[in-house]
Amino acid sequence: MTSLNVDLKPKVGMSFENLNGAYEFWRAYSKGVGFGVRKRYTNKKKKDNTILSCRFVCSKEGLRRSDPRDPFVGNHRAQTRTDCKARISLGYKNGKFVIQEFVEDHNHPLQCPETTHMLAAHRKITEVQACEIDLAEDSGLRQKSTFQLMSTHAGHRANLGFTKLDVNNYISAKRKKEWYTARLDVFCNIFSGNC
Repeated sequence: MTSLNVDLKPKVGMSFENLNGAYEFWRAYSKGVGFGVRKRYTNKKKKDNTILSCRFVCSKEGLRRSDPRDPFVGNHRAQTRTDCKARISLGYKNGKFVIQEFVEDHNHPLQCPETTHMLAAHRKITEVQACEIDLAEDSGLRQKSTFQLMSTHAGHRANLGFTKLDVNNYISAKRKKEWYTARLDVFCNIFSGNC
């Protein structure tokens, strides 16, 4: 494990105001150590959907289920799960989320700090990068050219902090949102009698 600031290491008894704060803390810790993360489960009250407990785990936690189509599949995806036990479990006490369990041990090699930012849990398109992507799309640049341009500006694609697929997903989500907004405007105009 790499050396890490003592303040960033989870400890049993640490408390957080909300679940997002706890998850961001877990993400920051994992980025410093060199592994990806995901949310495993959340237990809620049935009456009012109040969260009672949750667990955040290493992205390599668990094992892939066997697929009944397995003999017929030509190209199998690589096995990414190793049943890693690294995790934190949180419970809700006195209006705060408290770490009740912390397991630090990994059963797989950790990423080096230079590549940790490219794990799925740590990739992110910033607001500035999103504006650049929007400008490039409005200018008629193709997605591949947009990614190449941004890679050149950053010095290399490893310096961007996101992949070409993230750009495609961002543009697709933006287009879908615009489409739904346009349809909603049409329906509002129809039902308000402005036809």
